[in-house]
Amino acid sequence: LVLPDIKTFSPLIVVGNNKSGNSDGANILASFRRQLNPAQVIDLSEGKMEEVIEWCELASPVQCTVLVCGGDGTIGWLFHTAHKLNLKTEPVVCIFPLGTGNDLARTLGYGSGADSSENICEYLTKLEKGKVVKLDRWRIEVIP
Repeated sequence: LVLPDIKTFSPLIVVGNNKSGNSDGANILASFRRQLNPAQVIDLSEGKMEEVIEWCELASPVQCTVLVCGGDGTIGWLFHTAHKLNLKTEPVVCIFPLGTGNDLARTLGYGSGADSSENICEYLTKLEKGKVVKLDRWRIEVIP
């Protein structure tokens, strides 16, 4: 993978879960494919979350930006996979909320949900101007 020698460059990878929310994922991923290189858009019904992490690993030490088109479950899946595969350079994670609850998306200001009527160009512009917020991720094991 050959990356440009630009200090602020961050490759964008879009990952989508067609089973999230109202099942509008296929249309949304098609919209992203029209705006980006189709290789940057991974449909989880055709590929694996590990593919997203492999792209991030190839770009390392450059930090990737991963746009998750899905809900809380899809976001958790990405975090779990990145942790499991011991990713050296953690990606910045953005959300295009397609889930039913979208608690994390609402908390971080992405809104309660989106659909295929969203203007993808405007959305990508907003992401470029967005602010990175650190999150803690932890696990609790309850033993009766």
